[in-house]
Amino acid sequence: MFKFSIEKKVFHSYLTALAAFVDHKSNAGALQTIKLQLDESGILSISASNGSCYVTVKTPVQKFSLDKNNRSSICVNENFVKLISNCNGIIALEFDTQKLSVKLSNLTNKSTMVCLPDDNFPLDKSTVSVNTPIYTADISTFAWLVHSVSFAATNESDKQILQGVSLTFNANQLKAIATDGYVAAVNTIAIQSPQLFKVVSNAIVHSEFLNNILPVLDFSNIKTIDIFITDDAVILKNDTISIYVKTFSGKYPDLSSIQLIQYQNVFSVDLKTIENALSFAANFEESNGAIELDVDNSFLYVAAYSQFLGEAINEIPINVVSGSKLTGLFQSRYFKRCLSRMKDDVIVAFANESSPLRISNSSNANYTLYLMPFSGKTKRNSP
Repeated sequence: MFKFSIEKKVFHSYLTALAAFVDHKSNAGALQTIKLQLDESGILSISASNGSCYVTVKTPVQKFSLDKNNRSSICVNENFVKLISNCNGIIALEFDTQKLSVKLSNLTNKSTMVCLPDDNFPLDKSTVSVNTPIYTADISTFAWLVHSVSFAATNESDKQILQGVSLTFNANQLKAIATDGYVAAVNTIAIQSPQLFKVVSNAIVHSEFLNNILPVLDFSNIKTIDIFITDDAVILKNDTISIYVKTFSGKYPDLSSIQLIQYQNVFSVDLKTIENALSFAANFEESNGAIELDVDNSFLYVAAYSQFLGEAINEIPINVVSGSKLTGLFQSRYFKRCLSRMKDDVIVAFANESSPLRISNSSNANYTLYLMPFSGKTKRNSP
């Protein structure tokens, strides 16, 4: 038996974030639960696993006690999370690990609920050996890195590898790449390696898993996190959180060819202005979503054609940095996805009509998006 008190808002936020790692479709009952474990110092560990990820968050609790003659861990399911959501203020919880039950009380609720044993709950796989490559990153910067590229991965592709994000580590930087074949995102952040590894470490992690860990990273009261690379997993740890994520096997698409293109034609454009032009063009574009971009002197023409409404052409002033003209076809929905990650003025570069658009911001040279050209045809006339 063990008991403790905890503030509802804090506890519920932990449970909600970890519920993303519960596998409700699994035949293994343990993967449909969240494990709670209290230690003698009053630290509560909250864990969840879907078989490919194992996540633990640690938090101090109040008014705690435990029976040293009985286990101090138990599993709860989604009904427990719903019960906590209906509470307010400080919650007092008393778990009976023999009868497998919990008594809950606070100002608005008193309840008893059945719990589950933790016998079959997956073992924590985040233990690493002293020889495992280790890197240290600022936790908020790492979270931004994940957020900035993971949108470009896909969950619809038959190729599992495109559902992942490629992570490449060396002694002082981490590069993340994601692509669905239509958009590619590349970003790099500074990291540290106390062991100064000379060998580059690579890992491919499912983008959904990476997105799910973002709320968990917010719980850390420590500003940095250690990242370990094993043969089949990426492990993130500090004193507050522990995350094990299984990696993909295989080779990620090589984007070096589009990165090495000489993008000699460059212009900048106001973000809001081009977003508005694309939104207007969406009313006229064909079913394939194709729009035509024409750069001529100091203007960008965004053109779309509808069989029923005719054509629409928006003229946008731009600042030409180098080069001059471009005529190319692109799909507006993917262009919008790219622009949604940008801030302020957008820098667009291109080589020719068959090359991707390179999209970036002046504020961060390490973050670059690539929009692939549309290979189909459009019925509209040239402006």
